[in-house]
Amino acid sequence: RLENGEGPKDRFFRQIVHASMRASDLTMQLRQYLGDRSHADAVIDLTSNIESMWGLLVSLVRNRAIIDFHGGDQPLLARIDEVGFQQIVINLVANAAEASAVSSTIEVVVGKQTLNQKQIDSFGHQKNLTPGDYCFVQVTDHGMGMDDDTIHRMFDPYFSTKGEGRGLGMASLMGIVRSCHGGIQVVSKRELGTTITAFIPTAKSLLPTEPRAAVEPAFHDSPFLLSPAEAVTNRDHKGCVLLVDDELVVRESLEMLLKFSGYRVLTADGVANAVALIEESGSEIECIVSDYSMPDQSGIELARLARNLLPEVPFILCSGYSDQDLNQPPEGLMLMHKPFLPEQLLLTIENSIAQRRSFSRTHGETY
Repeated sequence: RLENGEGPKDRFFRQIVHASMRASDLTMQLRQYLGDRSHADAVIDLTSNIESMWGLLVSLVRNRAIIDFHGGDQPLLARIDEVGFQQIVINLVANAAEASAVSSTIEVVVGKQTLNQKQIDSFGHQKNLTPGDYCFVQVTDHGMGMDDDTIHRMFDPYFSTKGEGRGLGMASLMGIVRSCHGGIQVVSKRELGTTITAFIPTAKSLLPTEPRAAVEPAFHDSPFLLSPAEAVTNRDHKGCVLLVDDELVVRESLEMLLKFSGYRVLTADGVANAVALIEESGSEIECIVSDYSMPDQSGIELARLARNLLPEVPFILCSGYSDQDLNQPPEGLMLMHKPFLPEQLLLTIENSIAQRRSFSRTHGETY
């Protein structure tokens, strides 16, 4: 065993998990570069978002430059989600810090502007941007600046002026802005610095949005995992879960996870067998967890059938696709994006069953 008590298998397993999550992040960045539309489905106030992340931005440039914020004296409602906007700002500020001389100033400005066709044509990086009203976030550094060739290539995947390409930062940034029907303007001069402005279409009012929470505690610290003895004693306490997946290895792994976490588990390898179990044991099932891609019918089709048979039972769909890619999912379906950590699935199941029980109690049912 290693000095910290972790065996070689534990170390290799954690490396595999880390590699899987990195691959997931890379896939998401590729989707952003291609213009994933998910960022255009929300409305946020740019001013309050900059203020909420200001401490992070200051720490990001602390050892390199001084950062100033201007223009945040009024709400600026724009059609973008919070995560996408924060990625834009962090990316621009981080690049500005790398380009800046020590103790120089980085300026972050937000505001509104009406763009005409002549201005849009001068941007160079936009093809579908239309004239109209936009909110913007602008980041200016006073570093070495860029030549025309660098400006032309700066949004190419893995392009870097620092040797080997290091990622999809600026490329994914462009993808986020394009997904919002926005645009980017780059103005740079050698020895004078660079100003990059991201334009995002304005909105008239805020839309109700739910905050996204990342649940990534250490596996061994999960409050939902019981010891084998506790699992046997409490197997019926947490409820019954129907688990549907056509891949045997995945199905058995998740079944073991759920059983050792205190659940009773029913398993099916496809939609037909799942429906048979629902018809046979529907009164016992408190949550359904299904894969999306299965050879006979999809998880979406199972969700529709389950809604007719068990309308109050929560349904969790595990998929590598985004909400926008799924073909008309039924109302109330919860989507777990692959890959996910065991704790994320356990927490989603736990909360879903708790909410369902709470709803049932208020309507006179008991457990």
